[in-house]
Amino acid sequence: YFLETSIHRYRSKTVEGATAVGAIGAHSIGEPGTQMTLKTFHFAGVA
Repeated sequence: YFLETSIHRYRSKTVEGATAVGAIGAHSIGEPGTQMTLKTFHFAGVA
């Protein structure tokens, strides 16, 4: 049962060919950093 469940989960999570995983990954990593920087500048102006 465990092996079948693991194989099913693995196969359902794989991406199709020609999917831009690099661009998606970079966006997911970069966006929080950008938002944090903008938030810091906004709070600096308030003090």
